[in-house]
Amino acid sequence: MNHHELSLEEVARVANGLGAESIRNLSSLLPAVDAKYGERSLGQVEAFLNMIKPTDLDRLLTGEASIKIEEVIRKFFDKNGRMIPMAGMKSAVCDPNKDFHLIQPQMVEEVDFANRILRLHGTLGIDTDISGEQMFYATKTLLDTLRVDPRTTNLLNAVYLPVIIPKTEIGDIGTLIEQWLVVSTRATKKTFGERAFNII
Repeated sequence: MNHHELSLEEVARVANGLGAESIRNLSSLLPAVDAKYGERSLGQVEAFLNMIKPTDLDRLLTGEASIKIEEVIRKFFDKNGRMIPMAGMKSAVCDPNKDFHLIQPQMVEEVDFANRILRLHGTLGIDTDISGEQMFYATKTLLDTLRVDPRTTNLLNAVYLPVIIPKTEIGDIGTLIEQWLVVSTRATKKTFGERAFNII
């Protein structure tokens, strides 16, 4: 085959002049040539070349440099702790409104967790059967796990709220959520006074 001396510019001119569909039709009429990397598209070749500098390409071809392949660790959250949309996601992703934000509660001592548990008991009217010490170490273990994993460490740049989900005999999650929303309404009104909190 004598295609090795053709430049990408020359190939692109032919493709632009004839059109992709015409080239495919013409190709189907010609015998197979078993081209090396024949399954790759020009777009993929261009994308690869965009990853390196032209001078680096010359050095690679002359053996003055080499390529090292490393596994890319894809992060789940951006630098603000916001989840990075998954590939193929069709729903619209809107930027957060910076006029509204939460303040990270300072929970660094066991007593901080004990106080939160007491507030939960008062709101739900139940005993969660967990101590401040247990919640403190359970939270610390979870935070440490998230912090050391490069995929999740950015999550801690956002506000996080340790919570306790009490055991329940209710099997209908919809009914359970409705009950929790009622409790959340009561707790919010107690904390923020006259501010409205609507259950949708």
